Amino acid sequence: MTNEEAFVLSHLVTKVLKGSWFDVKDDVVDGYPADDLLHTDDHNPNRRGVVEAGVAPGKKDGKDLAAILTACAEGEVEVLLVWGPGLVNHFERDAAAMADALGAVPIIIQITDEIDDLSQLAHLTLPVRSWAERDGTWTNVDGHHSRFRKALRPAAGARDGFELLSALCESAGGKAPVKTFKEARKKLKQDPDSDVRDVQDGEFSFFKNQSLYRHNGGATEV
Repeated sequence: MTNEEAFVLSHLVTKVLKGSWFDVKDDVVDGYPADDLLHTDDHNPNRRGVVEAGVAPGKKDGKDLAAILTACAEGEVEVLLVWGPGLVNHFERDAAAMADALGAVPIIIQITDEIDDLSQLAHLTLPVRSWAERDGTWTNVDGHHSRFRKALRPAAGARDGFELLSALCESAGGKAPVKTFKEARKKLKQDPDSDVRDVQDGEFSFFKNQSLYRHNGGATEV
């Protein structure tokens, strides 16, 4: 999830739907243990960005992910909205245990670019473009903002998360908080253009020149 998508999702949940049970799930990647250099124990590359964009338990009567899943099992949740794959990681990758815990939830909606175990339980699955087909920014653990652009041309009619979440705000009776990525970054008080990393000179391009990245003089051009 990009920072811009997280900003619109936070608005949808907290402002439009008036929800406070809201949290970030974990990503689990086999074979990449923390090494204090390139990898941390948290395999969610944009956790800091999403949290700073507002994806966090509400200050009043909010619940974190563990409490939300407990509430699901106890029949206290009417609608569960999940972004992306991987919720099964919170059930020790046991799909049957996840199905039991979420069986009492009347409506499960998943917004995802990848079908997984939760997709089999979801009453509605909304597809979005994959990370390689989207634009946006992300924030690393040290607070550095970086911008990326799509490397692959998405299929006709495929929506990115920013567009889909904005449409959901409208469908739920509210308004999207911003209209463009630039407006979202301004609201988030981040300027990724002034926070590029030093890199080696050189360049590479993706298949059929769908996207081109040049590294010149220590700055990244996209």
